[in-house]
Amino acid sequence: MLNPGKLPLLLFVVIIFMARCGGQISEGESHSADRYVEVYLHYGSDADEVFSKVHWYEGLTAMAALQYCAAVSTRPVGEYVFVSAIDTFHNQRGGMVWYYTVNGDPATKLAISNSLNAGDVVRWRYCDDVCSTK
Repeated sequence: MLNPGKLPLLLFVVIIFMARCGGQISEGESHSADRYVEVYLHYGSDADEVFSKVHWYEGLTAMAALQYCAAVSTRPVGEYVFVSAIDTFHNQRGGMVWYYTVNGDPATKLAISNSLNAGDVVRWRYCDDVCSTK
């Protein structure tokens, strides 16, 4: 039976062992905490672009990356979820709205279902609505 007085020492040894073994990375491997995506926000034609670096993890979506960088409002429509505002800049049908690209290509999926890869560059632009009629 384990002496209760030695329990703190045993826990300390286990924690040190786990930290030592879990922290090693083999040559050529990259720890996921060292991987990231870049997120740029452009709030309109006269505004400067704002840059954020978000740590990448498996399953990170364009929506989740955006939520790490700004206050985001969404609007559900049926089974879909659309970005309706970023910070205080709200979509205005036929006016200004948010569009995004991944690695320079226009998005082909809603942000909530668009999984990113480490190293991706996501740009959100607040610009004229070219999809809706006024």
